[in-house]
Amino acid sequence: MEGFLESEWFQVVGITLITVFLGVFIKFSSRNDKHNPKLIEDVAIGFELMTTSIVLLLTYLGKKQVMCTEDVMELYVRADIHREMAVVFFWVCMCILFLIPGFTIVRKYGWQGKNKLNFGIGIVYQNIVGLIYLITALFILKYY
Repeated sequence: MEGFLESEWFQVVGITLITVFLGVFIKFSSRNDKHNPKLIEDVAIGFELMTTSIVLLLTYLGKKQVMCTEDVMELYVRADIHREMAVVFFWVCMCILFLIPGFTIVRKYGWQGKNKLNFGIGIVYQNIVGLIYLITALFILKYY
């Protein structure tokens, strides 16, 4: 069990999903049943997955920076870490750039009415894109 909890997969995917589903649970349980019923919009977790994935990548960059500042490292190891940091920073910038069209698509086409998300684009689309972000973050953390 300790090996699973310490694994990179659990630290990236497991903790992210636990955090997001805990947020959904809190939204569901804190809503006043008399005034507002449970809404399907509460399960639209894609944007939370996207931002959490970006935060994970930024945290990874911070860890690499700390590793790079240790005095005992050889020069070629530092250069390798700097190259890895540049690649991860590039992916963070790409994720942020792709986040903006995602918001725009949901804002323009994802609403049925004043306060109701369209199930397809408003909920499913953003959840799929959020999972793609999470898988991309896992791939980056595993191979860089």
